[in-house]
Amino acid sequence: MTANGGTLSLYWDGHVVATTDYLGSINGPSSVPWLSMAAELIQDPNDASAVIPSGRYLIGGLDDVAIWNRSLSGVEISGIYNGGLSGQSIAQIAPILIAGDCRPTINCPNNITAECSGNTAITYTVTGADPSGAPLTATCVPPSGSSFPLGQSTVTCTVTSGGVSASCSFRVTVADTVPPAVTCPGNITADATSPAGAVVNYIAGATDSCGLASLNCLPAAGSTFPIGTTPVLCAAVDVTGNSNACTFSITVRDVQTNRPPVAVISSEQLIDLKPEYEVPVLLSCNWWNACLVADGWSSSDPEGGNLTYLWSLGNDPVPFGAGPVVTNCLEVGRHTIILTVTDPTGLQGTDTKTIEIVTAPLAIEILIEQINESSKSGIVLSRKIKRELTETLRVALGFAGNEKLRETQKALDAFEKKVRAQVAPTEPEAATAWIRWSQAVSDGMEKCIKPPRKSKDHDSKDDDGKKR
Repeated sequence: MTANGGTLSLYWDGHVVATTDYLGSINGPSSVPWLSMAAELIQDPNDASAVIPSGRYLIGGLDDVAIWNRSLSGVEISGIYNGGLSGQSIAQIAPILIAGDCRPTINCPNNITAECSGNTAITYTVTGADPSGAPLTATCVPPSGSSFPLGQSTVTCTVTSGGVSASCSFRVTVADTVPPAVTCPGNITADATSPAGAVVNYIAGATDSCGLASLNCLPAAGSTFPIGTTPVLCAAVDVTGNSNACTFSITVRDVQTNRPPVAVISSEQLIDLKPEYEVPVLLSCNWWNACLVADGWSSSDPEGGNLTYLWSLGNDPVPFGAGPVVTNCLEVGRHTIILTVTDPTGLQGTDTKTIEIVTAPLAIEILIEQINESSKSGIVLSRKIKRELTETLRVALGFAGNEKLRETQKALDAFEKKVRAQVAPTEPEAATAWIRWSQAVSDGMEKCIKPPRKSKDHDSKDDDGKKR
């Protein structure tokens, strides 16, 4: 019979014939002699928890008796039985009845928990011995010193002796309990660049030994921050959900900056004679010059300051006039007018305008030429119509050459009526262009008859150039 702490096994002729559950230690209390050989045990009539021999003992003699401090295997039992059949006593049978069946021993450490470090290397010690007590080297997977990933991993270790192996295992847990480190810049101060505030950039960062999932800052770098102080929050989350944050502030100061004034040149006298003249035209009502009334009233200062005005020509650095409105007589040809305005702090703004001085007779002659050459542009007119139109324009040309301005305007008006009646029905685009040209010449002559004196905005400003 063998007892292993859980099962009692009965062997007969070296073969197991019965087993039963058994709980207890083979080294029971001395007061309960439940392990008996060659005697029948009965319950003690004076103590229900004890047993005593019944008085019936083994009849005959025992060949051999041995007690082991462990449960023998079936192979070992068969070895003892067969040894007895061959006349061997138990003492003559080796204590390790079958050497290969005795397993080596192995000892694993307790479960290990470590903090994640990005490359979490874990070292541990596993010991082993063969049945004789000689040390054995254990083989473990993963081996000691390996880098373990985040979470739980199982390590299995094995020792082998005489072809028999023993193994054990333990758990390695790599945990991430440390939140990420978030770095914010110091508080930032910036000057407003517009009424909306200022665009401000900054750099924030975050690190985590086991991996960073996200870093977000609100408001984000590169945002437009309003005037005043705005708090900024930068929050980071690592791969296991640990979070951390830092804050700083961005202050945008309202700085009153002086901006340069804006110069604007205008004149009511200028007419459009495109495409022959790319720049505005000032019509000369005589044969040699025209007097331009240049208006700078539309110039302005963003801060509303008083402006000073200086006028000059592109080929002459010496100013020819000062003040918001000036008059300058220019010879026939092309000229560039320059207006420079200065605010109370000395900041300046400049505008330029290039104009062409053209005589009224020349402008009428160009229109006559356009009609005579109209066929080259695909315009189909009869000779009679061309003759009537050009004759009317030559009447206007004669008046213009004699500086008879009103008569010239009347002749141009007669020309326009003929164009509407004789050209517009079949050549509307040509009619529109010729009427526009004639009206521009007539308007230019009107400025010679009644030259402008003051800008329309004059009543809204003082003589010093400041709007009221």
